[in-house]
Amino acid sequence: MENEIRNIREGKVVKGRVLKKNEGDIIVDIGYKSEGIVPKEETLRYTYYDEIKENDEIEVLVKRMDNGEGLVLLSKIIAEKKAVFSKVKESFQTAQPLDGKVVKAVKGGFIIDFGANVTAFLPLSHARVAAEEILNKVIPLKVIQLDEEKRNVVVSYKEASSEKSRKPAEENRPAVSETVKAPEKPAPAASLPEEAPVQIPAFAPGLKHGDRINVKVKRAAAEGLEVAVNSELDGFIQKHELSYFRRFTNPAEIYPEGSEIEAQVINIDKENRKVFLSVKRLDGNPWPEMEERYPVDARVFGTIKEIKEGEGAAVELEENIDAFVGKDDISWQGIDKISDILKPGDRKEFKIIAVDKVKFRIVLGLKALTNSPWASFVNIYKEGAVVDVKVSAIEEGCVICEVIEGITGRMSVKNSAKITCKRGDTIKAKIIKIDKEQKKVFLAGRDIEMTEEKKQLDDYMKSHEHSFKMNDLINLDKEKKGDVK
Repeated sequence: MENEIRNIREGKVVKGRVLKKNEGDIIVDIGYKSEGIVPKEETLRYTYYDEIKENDEIEVLVKRMDNGEGLVLLSKIIAEKKAVFSKVKESFQTAQPLDGKVVKAVKGGFIIDFGANVTAFLPLSHARVAAEEILNKVIPLKVIQLDEEKRNVVVSYKEASSEKSRKPAEENRPAVSETVKAPEKPAPAASLPEEAPVQIPAFAPGLKHGDRINVKVKRAAAEGLEVAVNSELDGFIQKHELSYFRRFTNPAEIYPEGSEIEAQVINIDKENRKVFLSVKRLDGNPWPEMEERYPVDARVFGTIKEIKEGEGAAVELEENIDAFVGKDDISWQGIDKISDILKPGDRKEFKIIAVDKVKFRIVLGLKALTNSPWASFVNIYKEGAVVDVKVSAIEEGCVICEVIEGITGRMSVKNSAKITCKRGDTIKAKIIKIDKEQKKVFLAGRDIEMTEEKKQLDDYMKSHEHSFKMNDLINLDKEKKGDVK
């Protein structure tokens, strides 16, 4: 049971047994301490719900370890997509045709469905036949282009058909004698990436690209983990190869010295006699499906992990899944220090504004939870209006004022040293310009600078403040009216 629980992690495809179906939800036993759920939000979008019965064994992808209700959040469609795309990838690597259904004619070609909404494009130049001959039919196809990151697939019916017709002729050719065969070099395996060595280096017997092995951590450094592959061979796992989701500052916190972990061989450096490995590649790249897991505009809760002044803040959405909120996406108002608004350990609500599949980063927004104050400002305030503004900062040559919450204006001054107002004061100002494209407001203020005439008057009033009081003025008025005797 402990081994099973240890192997249940986010992004992994596991097998489970259907316990029950309830109004669109599918409850699944995945051998974990908590039951899993495929929610109705997914099942209602696809057609598999009615086909599934209680006690059926199904494959699901673990999306989140806790959906907020004590259940593991699962996805059946993403697991199916991974399985189908794996077949497409294998077809591309081995150059073997794969059957697909022609579901739609579009400009320049056809859309092919391999199942689970994994699609490809068949150009007209590679179709070879008219649309009516292949539309809504299953045909053999050769994958001629594959972009894993973007999930773009291009196929050819023409090449698949040509190869199929060539096979019988090749089978009927006379056998080549063994003496001729002997000098021929065997073709390299098509399933191995180009960077994988064809020959196994002598210093790493038995190891090859893609092998999954158990290693022991010898030393954890800021740049990654030095590991022991066996008693004679060391390996290295770079920090960015530890997780697709998490940004590690100190890998030793998760992988202490002496801990044993499973890793995948990604490169064998013969010259430096070192094996490079990866932890994150054990279960494939989950980022192509990340938008389904964290759709743009969705609201999520996260915990502030680290503040990077001038840049933004690292946020943990859930265990081992990190995101980032940039400084400009924190507040509609300009902020000097991020730590004035966010503190490590704070749990905040955010809005997902982007999922970067190339940099493996989820980008969050805090200010996106509220509407921009600019739209309401330009509808209410016009150039020439005199308004009360609050002084928020005094800089060289200007005073920065808050016109309304989230909107600041700039007021130019000749000499900042002679400004009479201070931060927090409310003063009168005139809106002299509203730049809608740059979203800037320019103000003008009266009597905010100490002129020489005003300085002299203030100095005189201070030095003569006891010579003439309000009571004297009242008594003088009474004497004029004859009230004072």
